[in-house]
Amino acid sequence: MGPGVVERKIHGEMQWVIAYRDAEGKRKQISVDENKKPWTKKGALARWFEIQKELEAHGHNSRGPYTWTNLYESYMSVFGKPGKESRLAPRTKTQREQLHKSFLVERIGTLHSGQLTPRVLTELLYEKLPKVTTDSVIKRIRSTLTVVFDEAVRTHKIAANPMDRVKAPRRTVRQKIDEGEDARRRAECPTSTEVKQIFQDLSDCRRFLWVGRGGGRGGHFELLHVQPRVTDGWGIASPWARQIVATVASERGIYSGELRVGVTTRIPQHFLELIQTQALAGLRGGEARALPWENIVWGSHLKIRQAIDPELHEVGRVKTPAAVRDVPLGPWLERILKRLHIEAGEPKTGLVFAKVPDGRCPDARPHWTYPCFLFHWRQFCLRTGRLKPGTMSPLWVAHRLRHYAVTCWIADGASRKQVSKWIGHTSVAFTEDVYGHLWVEDELDRELIGRSEARLFGDCVLAAE
Repeated sequence: MGPGVVERKIHGEMQWVIAYRDAEGKRKQISVDENKKPWTKKGALARWFEIQKELEAHGHNSRGPYTWTNLYESYMSVFGKPGKESRLAPRTKTQREQLHKSFLVERIGTLHSGQLTPRVLTELLYEKLPKVTTDSVIKRIRSTLTVVFDEAVRTHKIAANPMDRVKAPRRTVRQKIDEGEDARRRAECPTSTEVKQIFQDLSDCRRFLWVGRGGGRGGHFELLHVQPRVTDGWGIASPWARQIVATVASERGIYSGELRVGVTTRIPQHFLELIQTQALAGLRGGEARALPWENIVWGSHLKIRQAIDPELHEVGRVKTPAAVRDVPLGPWLERILKRLHIEAGEPKTGLVFAKVPDGRCPDARPHWTYPCFLFHWRQFCLRTGRLKPGTMSPLWVAHRLRHYAVTCWIADGASRKQVSKWIGHTSVAFTEDVYGHLWVEDELDRELIGRSEARLFGDCVLAAE
């Protein structure tokens, strides 16, 4: 709530009150005048004018113009400069600092450079930002801005926190229906035959030469030819590659200068097993990449307790409290993980899928970050031709393998409660919204309705007119 004269319900009656923050930043509310009687609107406005003068006399800015330049000063006073102890926990401090650098300054600052009013902040958070980032990041940005503006109020730079008046827009029924349809579309996944073929293709660790046409600056791309490399020393400028390009150009009747040539990377070590774990256990990508050996209960289940943050790229907490769960460990997946365990020397700690430096990912972290994983997944999809029509984007994102696991569970008779628990959803209702169409119950419903009708009309068959 912003400062000023507002109308509120007090003891069941609507009354005028004066709401503001004092010179120390504490919330104040005056609901009666000097005679202990409810304010009239005229009297409340006159008193509010006097309070504004008193606050300004103490250096307190009650009007609250605030820009991104002022925001950084308040931000640093909250989260601490180098060598200054922050008032937040180390992990929280790291998250907010990273968030400020990557989003508050680089992204949001470019969208708007004027005063930060509640209207402007609402427009940024719920109209502009959803186009460039995810809902979880928007929630972090909102919590960060709330803390920073509280600090600005405490230091008398503004009179009230504008985030108090920022509210998420209410969704219409049509929007909710569209979101449900989008969720079902996103839940589409490859078939068992396609997943088997993915596993088989991932077992081939050779590098491939590919020849395509177009695709520059988002233009239409067409993959024309893919062929394994003969030796590691032959690149795209070798006579062997030039001969292949010339052959493709002559067969297609295309000028060779219009063609694009590239060489894919090798499949990294244990990349196949990582993909298999996502497909068989239904894990999120960050959960699979952050799976430690100590959380595998052999012959029983996988304990999901941590994940790799998609924004900070560090091992941390899972997405939601419901994501802390135990996923049954199937015999095939146990055999795969057991083989990796023996190859690694049967360690008791550490990550199952620790990243082996390959020279292609500049990130030196010992675990798989999302950018490095996405780089190799795109290389794999490019060499196998699994691309969206006219683009160089993968046909399937790796997250679809999680949906594939759910599809198999439902087909084999898992209940909604079981699927919701294994997949880590916050509620069974959410599982029903996304995967409800996969439970085949139409025939059973028809039989049930038929039995209800038989109570009135008996067992009969209506002839078609």
